[in-house]
Amino acid sequence: MVEEEKSSNSIYIVPELLEEIFLRLPLKSILKFKTVSKQWRSVLESKMFVEKRMNASKSGKIIAAYNCDCGDRPRIIHEARLGDQVFVYLHCFNARPSMICDSRPLLTCDGLVCIAEPDSIIVLNPSTGQLLRFPEPLSSRFINGEGSDFYRGNWVMGFGRDKVTGSYKVTKMCLLPREEGCDVLDVETGQWKNLSLPTYMAQVGRKLL
Repeated sequence: MVEEEKSSNSIYIVPELLEEIFLRLPLKSILKFKTVSKQWRSVLESKMFVEKRMNASKSGKIIAAYNCDCGDRPRIIHEARLGDQVFVYLHCFNARPSMICDSRPLLTCDGLVCIAEPDSIIVLNPSTGQLLRFPEPLSSRFINGEGSDFYRGNWVMGFGRDKVTGSYKVTKMCLLPREEGCDVLDVETGQWKNLSLPTYMAQVGRKLL
């Protein structure tokens, strides 16, 4: 009887309506509701939902990098609203080479942000607070027996979306004469793929994708 009463009082919400409700919730609620069920988490992390939430936003978000010397890695601190404008605060460690040597430490595409670290690649979504970290490819960890010297101009980097598969990808190209190479990271699978260099010349600081 108890089980029958519970089932009769439960409310079923169709996925389409559930998604519309989620689109109207603040970021804090979305992050909290990810833990409710696998179904909710699947909806909230789907590409379609992320795109709809970005399009439904009345105004774009401004990413503000906050540098300090605490030693912590990049992460989203919080959001703040000033009128109709939303600010997303990104915590960065100002002693890291990526924040002081590279003229373009942040790459963006479709609202996603890609950050190059000496030992990893970070892709974060300010709209959902999701942050993914990927290890560097083996080819860029060692050059002539030493660690990669990405931030002194030996590498160029790009971040964009594959028009064929729809997945986001990161490219890293080494410009050293004896160590020329190109690695492509598929953000969806987390796998690096080594490719031959393109025929055109790439310039440091130029976006590849």
